Amino acid sequence: TSGTAPTVIDDLDFGTYTITETKVPDGYTASTTTWTVDIGANGQKELTVVNTLIRYGITVEKLDDEGNRLAGAKFELKDANGKLIHSWTSASDKVESIPNLKPGAYTITEIETPDGYTADNEVTNITVGAGFERL
Repeated sequence: TSGTAPTVIDDLDFGTYTITETKVPDGYTASTTTWTVDIGANGQKELTVVNTLIRYGITVEKLDDEGNRLAGAKFELKDANGKLIHSWTSASDKVESIPNLKPGAYTITEIETPDGYTADNEVTNITVGAGFERL
């Protein structure tokens, strides 16, 4: 379950049981493990199943008005709470790859513009999740 309370199964006979996860909360990967649980004389067993949050990656490319990569622009990526997640300076020979992002809302802001260019002071809002590259 996705809550904090455990699921309790009562009134099982002594014996060996297998448990397989059949449904996973949205945004998490399913476990491929099948667990074997032996219920013996003490009659109680506990099993904890941990799901892994799916993380995503984005790439950012700064272009000039002719479509060429532009070096020297400084950017910040912040989460929905305004926490700085990543900062970088654009380069003419690569795009910026930002891996390992949790699903959610982010902003990308150009905080410094290369010499000879005007700043657009635009904040780009993105929502990372389904449709993004999974890591």
